[in-house]
Amino acid sequence: DLTFVKSNPTFNDQFGYTVSVYDIDNDLVGDLTIGAWGADAINGDDANGEVTIYYGDSNFVSDTNQIINSPDIILTKSPSEVDARFGRWISTGDLNNDGYGDVLVGTPFANTELLDNGEAFVYLGSNNFDSTSDAHLTKLPAEAEAAFGRRDIVCDLNNDNYDDAIVSAYLADNQRGNNGEVHVFFGRPGNTFDNHVDVI
Repeated sequence: DLTFVKSNPTFNDQFGYTVSVYDIDNDLVGDLTIGAWGADAINGDDANGEVTIYYGDSNFVSDTNQIINSPDIILTKSPSEVDARFGRWISTGDLNNDGYGDVLVGTPFANTELLDNGEAFVYLGSNNFDSTSDAHLTKLPAEAEAAFGRRDIVCDLNNDNYDDAIVSAYLADNQRGNNGEVHVFFGRPGNTFDNHVDVI
């Protein structure tokens, strides 16, 4: 059995609020991505949020109990922001069809241009995966309290072999108060990700 716990835990981290599994480093072993939206930033900003990635390992198959508290990658929102809730929702898939899993991280209460407009970050997988985001997605025009990034999913909507990033803004007004919106960003080849929305 395996138990994953957060290193350097603090009050109300919400570690494990959302979890996703995908092969990020293309070694044919699934990797575990865990959100902790309540984690504080190093500078003390409350609930800036954090996402941790644990690479899968054939050694995980064991008859002994293992407690794992040392992630391989730590992602966070920078610059930090109080109550941004980075990692409130996470999804994984292959947005550029290169065989490496990619990570989509929602940050619904980030003050992107306006209060709680929200944002999402794309991290493209590789054999040298790092904590720098490859694309920044948000709702444009910005809208206060739209909560873009409250839910997200990665899947192939148009059957072109590229997974697509789908992000909700469930409090967007869209003609009526809090009517809500869903934004679709189509996957494409290459080592960059286009942050222009394709469908709303």
